[in-house]
Amino acid sequence: MIVTSNRGVHEALAASALGPGIGVVDMPSIDEELLLRLYDSGRTLCFAEQNNGYLLDAFLKILYRHRKRCDLDRVIAVNTLDVNGKAQFIHSGIYEELLDAFQLSPAHLAQKLSCAGSPLIPARDSRIASSERYRG
Repeated sequence: MIVTSNRGVHEALAASALGPGIGVVDMPSIDEELLLRLYDSGRTLCFAEQNNGYLLDAFLKILYRHRKRCDLDRVIAVNTLDVNGKAQFIHSGIYEELLDAFQLSPAHLAQKLSCAGSPLIPARDSRIASSERYRG
């Protein structure tokens, strides 16, 4: 399941077309209840953010407040922070180059979820779109 917002939704939907069962959540604002339901589903959650990881940070705070145990092996962070979680200087480039540089391209996202080894179960929530729903 890819959790993202803004322009990242387009990349996530393209990734869902590459990997059957990859769902997409468009989360323009924090939905605490939905984040907890996603976590409780047992699916791998990929927070793909074209920023410094705001959704992931909020998710972790919510998780630590509401769950006694947290399995972070099912959580993938893809954002513009460096490997130490620090903001970094981003060189200029065209949009596609930056997507590749930060592994936010559809191919990278689909690869991360296919390698995660968790079940890719079609979504049931109306705010969660499986690739089949967006194909028309």
